[in-house]
Amino acid sequence: MPTENSNEPTVDFLILADRAEAVNGKLYMMGGGWDHLYVVDFGQAQSVSFGMGILIPWNATNVNHSLAIKVEGQDGNELATLSLNFNTGRPPTLGQGESQKVVLAFQLGLNLPGPGTYVIKAFINNTEKGKAVFYANLLPAPTAAVPPSA
Repeated sequence: MPTENSNEPTVDFLILADRAEAVNGKLYMMGGGWDHLYVVDFGQAQSVSFGMGILIPWNATNVNHSLAIKVEGQDGNELATLSLNFNTGRPPTLGQGESQKVVLAFQLGLNLPGPGTYVIKAFINNTEKGKAVFYANLLPAPTAAVPPSA
């Protein structure tokens, strides 16, 4: 994916999942790639995971960068924020000019105010670089079936 500035990291992907884990540069997901979340009780925190890949160009290695993740409701209100700093070095096996991919996974317990549209935004060095939109829908609680009379 071409970038406007080859000295800046970019978000290669941001994928919602039921469960995501990043281990040794690999992303492991269960129930990944969804965009609809069915909720029985909006009074309870909802578990949302996501995996993301960040492409680090050659010229952006060995430099401090910031990553901020923001979860917003359809009204623009911020529901959750997390931030971290990262610095990706150049391993001796990296060829001249090669980029690197950093793989991350996050698990959030989100208190969603109700049905609607939500967005998870990723900012690198204070610039929005990627997002994932999802829709929360009310799923009525199942009712117990009444057995027929004998």
